[in-house]
Order: sequence, then C-alpha cells, then structure tokens
Amino acid sequence: MPQRSQISQIVMSPAFEVDGVAFAATLQDGVLCTADYGENWKAWNFGLLDMETLSLAVSPNHAQDETVIAATVHGVFRSTNGGHAWRALALPAEVLPLAGLAFSTGMLVAGSESQGVFYSPDLGATWGRRPTFKSGQINAVAASPDGKVLAIATPTVVAASTDQGATWNRSEGHVPRGIISLVVDGSGTLMCGTQEEGLWAYA
Repeated sequence: MPQRSQISQIVMSPAFEVDGVAFAATLQDGVLCTADYGENWKAWNFGLLDMETLSLAVSPNHAQDETVIAATVHGVFRSTNGGHAWRALALPAEVLPLAGLAFSTGMLVAGSESQGVFYSPDLGATWGRRPTFKSGQINAVAASPDGKVLAIATPTVVAASTDQGATWNRSEGHVPRGIISLVVDGSGTLMCGTQEEGLWAYA
C-alpha cells in the first residue's frame, strides 16, 4: 500500500478467510486491492475517472461475479473483474457525493449526502427510490454480512430494515452527533462511529 494513502474505507470479500481479497478506498490513489490478506496492495484504477474514492461495496457473490462498486466524489463505478477495470454507472450528478454503498440481498443501496437513499436491482444499471428516506442527508449506509439487515444513519435517525428498505425500524432515544461510519454485524447489531461521541451500538 502506498505509504501516504489516506484510507476512507476498507471492505473485504465475503470469502476473505479463504481468498484473502480486500479493497481500500483512498482519497488520492483510487482503489487499492489485495489478494494476500493485506500483505501487498496494488492500485487497479483503469477506467476510474476520479481518484478521490469515498466508499466501496463488494457483491455478496464476489467469488463468482467479482463485482465491486466504488463511489467517488464525482461518480459511481462498477468493476466486474475484481477491481482491475471500472465503468461509470448512470446516477444523476445532483445525487453525488454518496455517503455509503451496501448490498442488501441482491439490491445495491446508495445513500446520498443530500438526496436520500437510492436502490438498484441490477448492479447500478437503473436506480429508484422508496417512500421512506427519499430525500435529505444520509450519513452512512451498511448491511449485515448476509445482506439481510440494511441500515442507514441520518443526522437524526439510525434505522434498520429487513425488507430492502420497504419498512424501517428506527432507533429510540438519543442519536449521536457526527456519524461518519456504520457497521452491521452478523447478529444484526448496528455500530456507529462518530466524530464527536465515540462508538455507539444499537442491538
């Protein structure tokens, strides 16, 4: 990995324990890839038109389809060969930049920093919205390892869905300020990383 790369996110292949594949989004070197459990990293950015990469999502079927989605400041890109080459996806410019990407049981989900949540059933070829969270700021997006639990964070709400965003269960009580990252573990627990209030968990 380049010594001065600023990492914005690291995501692993669903079969990481077997294949050792992971990807790092960087703020100046595009997407870095490893296939040896992080011992060595390479920048594979052919077709990636913007090196300021904000977020990544790896297909749950990566072992078969080698699909990775990358969001940069100015676009969203898809690779179907494990990050070696990228092609831009059709997402309206006003939706950018994105705050996060996730796969939820075959649905690609993107959270916009200003325009709500977008859903794609075909790996980014087409996009749509749902009645809830169809506008406003999204701080982070995440899904459980099996994709069954989808989660989002906004400045005022942390919410989880088990039906690809058709309905949501919202957090009760205080929502921490400055959420910048979100993780859903295998049990469905949501963990929020913040700029001001440390790490929060919602069971």
